[in-house]
Amino acid sequence: MTGRETAAIAIRDVAKSYGATGVLRHIDLDVGAGDVTAILGASGSGKTTLLRLIAGFDTVDRGRITIGGRVVDDAGRAIGPQHRGIGYVPQDAALFPHLNVAANVGFGVPRAQRRARVGELLELVGLAGLGRRMPHQLSGGQQQRVALARALAIRPQVVLLDEPFSSLDAALREVVRGEVISILQRTDTTTVLVTHDQDEALSLADRVVLLRDGGIDADGSPQDVYQHPASPQIAAAIGTANVLPGRRAGQRVHTAFGVLVCADAGGDPQVGPCRVLVRPEQLRLSVPPGSGDTVALVHAVRYHGHDTIVELEGVSGMPELIARSAGPTPPWAGAQVGVAVIGEVHTWPDPGGARPSLDLGAAGERQASRERDHESERRDEQEAVADVVAEEHQPDRSGHDGLHRERDGGDARRPATVEREAVGDQRDRATDQQRP
Repeated sequence: MTGRETAAIAIRDVAKSYGATGVLRHIDLDVGAGDVTAILGASGSGKTTLLRLIAGFDTVDRGRITIGGRVVDDAGRAIGPQHRGIGYVPQDAALFPHLNVAANVGFGVPRAQRRARVGELLELVGLAGLGRRMPHQLSGGQQQRVALARALAIRPQVVLLDEPFSSLDAALREVVRGEVISILQRTDTTTVLVTHDQDEALSLADRVVLLRDGGIDADGSPQDVYQHPASPQIAAAIGTANVLPGRRAGQRVHTAFGVLVCADAGGDPQVGPCRVLVRPEQLRLSVPPGSGDTVALVHAVRYHGHDTIVELEGVSGMPELIARSAGPTPPWAGAQVGVAVIGEVHTWPDPGGARPSLDLGAAGERQASRERDHESERRDEQEAVADVVAEEHQPDRSGHDGLHRERDGGDARRPATVEREAVGDQRDRATDQQRP
């Protein structure tokens, strides 16, 4: 809970299956009164199922759900959705197409209160004067605000938002979700937002709950789950994560970027191999590389206007890295840049001391593929050197050593000379392959 003494929603040991397929398992969650709680997860994680159980659209197989101190589902008896004091905003607004805006908003309001309540809510959501319009005459953002007004009309204890902004274009989505959350906060409405959008969860919610494979993987403030995730997998699920090998020594950690300061320095000191979390915004890039910087090669650049995503390679012992650059002139693909880490880093113990095997997406796959290709080329070169040396040691038909065939136009140089030149050719070819 986030600063509130009362849980508007209490979920205890809830499980749900559809046939033989388990969807939710051992869910324990308290939603603080007046808070905005984001349920974040990939497709199939169980987040929509959890929302449906809270709303009463489905029933639990095991456990208990309490809303406002009243048990609404205990796997034996369930109260219907219309009696739970729930306001629900679906993905597509789901307005009644044959009713105008005012009729949509006032649908669940008693007739005697309808006119005053509808006018109050249209004013609240910024749609005063549009009560006579039909849904098809509204923009996507206006339709979502009508859906929110309808959800608030019954003065619910809790409002459930089921990815309500996913159907809007990017520019409109940013504006509408800010307006919606502002309205919910002004009315001190307890809100549960289901989303797969990490930015949405981190920027709008007081609290983020990460669902994975039907269970809760993380639960805390946006800052806590982003900056101090419990595992590399959770770090990758909440934003882009660069996970590096390191060696912890108390409050310091030794990495390819030098000695860094650990964010959890106040906790129990750790010593030994570890994994180090560096977020893209913690990587500072400089062109040309500065003194003391680790040098990397820019593999790809993705310009977004407000910032630039830069893919880096060539840092010894590490997979491809992702940096976020906010400068007006981003580096170009193929450039050599200096890379330094700013700020404190988060670590996890790594008793095996192995290089991180975390899947970092397409960038990591490309790096792994390049490493396999280079390893194959190195083996081929080594075999070629061995063949050259073996051939030079083969005797000719006259019984003389082939290394002394000057009369036949052969190479009379010593084996060590031949081998050194072959190895030198191999090194030159490898250097050419590494150049951009």
